Amino acid sequence: MKLVIPIEELSVLKTAVENIDTKYQYCRVSFIVNPAEKTLTILTGQKPTNACCTVPLAPGSTALQATQFSIDGGFLKDLMNDSASSKKDMVLDIEMTGSEAKWFEVLFLTPGFENQGGHSSVRRWRCKAADKQQLNYLGDIQSRPTNKFSPNTGKAICEEAIANLPFEFFEINKDKRQARTLRNGVIEETKLPEHIKLPFDVVLNPTAATLLSTLCDEPGVDVIEMAQQGEEITFKTQRQAITCIMTGIENFYHKNSLIFTEKQCLFVSFYTFRKMVRKWLNNKEIRKADEAILYIDDSTLAIFAVNEEFQFGDIIPVFSIDPKAAGFNCCMFRFKAQTILKTKIKNMIESSKIKISIVEDGKGGTLLRTYHSPKNELKTDSFYITPDEHQLPTVQMLLKKLIEVEGKQRKEAQQDMFDF
Repeated sequence: MKLVIPIEELSVLKTAVENIDTKYQYCRVSFIVNPAEKTLTILTGQKPTNACCTVPLAPGSTALQATQFSIDGGFLKDLMNDSASSKKDMVLDIEMTGSEAKWFEVLFLTPGFENQGGHSSVRRWRCKAADKQQLNYLGDIQSRPTNKFSPNTGKAICEEAIANLPFEFFEINKDKRQARTLRNGVIEETKLPEHIKLPFDVVLNPTAATLLSTLCDEPGVDVIEMAQQGEEITFKTQRQAITCIMTGIENFYHKNSLIFTEKQCLFVSFYTFRKMVRKWLNNKEIRKADEAILYIDDSTLAIFAVNEEFQFGDIIPVFSIDPKAAGFNCCMFRFKAQTILKTKIKNMIESSKIKISIVEDGKGGTLLRTYHSPKNELKTDSFYITPDEHQLPTVQMLLKKLIEVEGKQRKEAQQDMFDF
């Protein structure tokens, strides 16, 4: 029996094949051939993280028989990589005994280098019975009650979720017209954009958001179905389905949101900020202490590392600093230096003007929050900082030296310009 999968259908296999986890000792992929409909269904994964897809077979497929079988999952994963690079239809030869599949075979020609000819290869894998748990999954997803929405709605959900990365959970509440984002153990509520209209609530973790985004891009999809049962969430289209786990979702449901108040806003070169911290952490003593001081006043942003053995300080280039909110007088904060290096900002270059803000969470905590750009209100990250002024005299002494050096450099630069 020859099964020919058209090259244009290989993208549909991608989600199911990527779900194959070869670290499991028992890693099987099951096949179901339907000669009446001339389709091939492929099932992968271990419960509960299963996936499946159905593709039409090309006219070159011959001697089709109704059969089910399985092979090693890693073999199919390698085969997909080879097929993607060959840019040809995938041809599978199944050696049959009666109605039973015995051997799974692939023959292909690998192109040679320069003037050398190519070489032919053969891969054969003994077929075994189809995995019962994977077959049960196929029936199970047909019986699960689902919510349906269009690919455009799914894309809008994913764009909103991805814009709020990093997060542990992202929820859209249709009645309150709001989104709840769990990040670093803290839940924040934001207003939902007007273009997102859903007849049901949605909760995603990063894995679920990525899978949904992939299915929304599947060619020819009219409807996407979603089913959630406890920690399991399943997405379906007409031709494929995948289930993933959202561990900890029950704790997320019972976690209260915090009300955040912005106390101060700064526009800085975050690239330079991070570059300074990275250079500091090359010093093993600073790296070991992993503690720094953030200093802010009406015109200056600076960082310091101070203890009995060393005193480091740098002024960070600032484009502007908004006035502090009334009642917000603290200008020094302690934070873990490593957190600056872990902060993610899109398309960050040395000249980038990035918004950062000092925010209070309503429960006595203070956060430093970063944004993609000065005008972009979408957060990239946030982490807690601790108000602490016990090193204020030392910091003021070091800051005075830094300001004097900068003043001297500006004066010398102006003098050089006049001399020229």
